Amino acid sequence: MNRLGIAALVIGLMHSGICCGDEPLHEVSLTRMVQRDNLREWKFIVLHHSATEVGSLESIDAAHKQRKDSDGNPWRGIGYHFVVGNGRGMKDGQVAATFRWTEQCEGAHAGDLQYNTQGVGVCLIGNFEMEPPTPAQLDSLQDLVAALQKGCQIDAKSVIRHTDIKATACPGKRFPMEKLWGGVMKDGEERLVKTRKRE
Repeated sequence: MNRLGIAALVIGLMHSGICCGDEPLHEVSLTRMVQRDNLREWKFIVLHHSATEVGSLESIDAAHKQRKDSDGNPWRGIGYHFVVGNGRGMKDGQVAATFRWTEQCEGAHAGDLQYNTQGVGVCLIGNFEMEPPTPAQLDSLQDLVAALQKGCQIDAKSVIRHTDIKATACPGKRFPMEKLWGGVMKDGEERLVKTRKRE
């Protein structure tokens, strides 16, 4: 097999979630994405939905650039730190980090100064008033939240929905928070219970 063929095979394995050692490759990459030098002092993870059936990091970024802050200044771009795709605009379960994470800067997602400056904003593409997230989205969200909890030392009770801090329906009545929430003490550290079944 030539080099191009080998490269194509490796890329295919990465997208399929085939294991590398004891961990799926997407979990390894999420850990690397989260574990950065000079992390901001994050205290919360705030969960959102896009309230649209289709979308992507790029489409949200374009929409948010049309907004202005309370002083009339245009937003720099997308207000979230991470976006999770649903297969309609991004790959189903794909996790994309935005400039707000790579630059470790405050978000523009919570409508509250504390949660914008101390909260990692995660947006799942979809309207969860109408239908729940896809299984792939939930799998990726669980992995992302676990990686953020470990990397940023965020406890389970600080993983919250937008509706928990502001009068909004976000992330929708069909968002299954109970599958994510459920802190347990293990080795003296509170962690989220990963409830997904592994075959």
